[in-house]
Amino acid sequence: MRALFARIYGSQLNPTFQSGVLAVFFLGVALVTGLVLVFFYKVGDPYGSLASLQANPFLYWLRSLHRYSSDAAVLAVIVH
Repeated sequence: MRALFARIYGSQLNPTFQSGVLAVFFLGVALVTGLVLVFFYKVGDPYGSLASLQANPFLYWLRSLHRYSSDAAVLAVIVH
């Protein structure tokens, strides 16, 4: 797989050579977005807090970014 990607992308742009950096980057994005989202989450009312997150377009986007960055981090760690 690495040899195929090295032929296609070259050595500097090969995503399998950069998987460790990508994993750290995506974990950092998940950490920062999670820290922002924790201020809007109410432990006593989980359904209501998620409904209010879904109602605000920016917080909805931030929650999506948090979810997909954590998925991408897991994928990058598996590739690494």
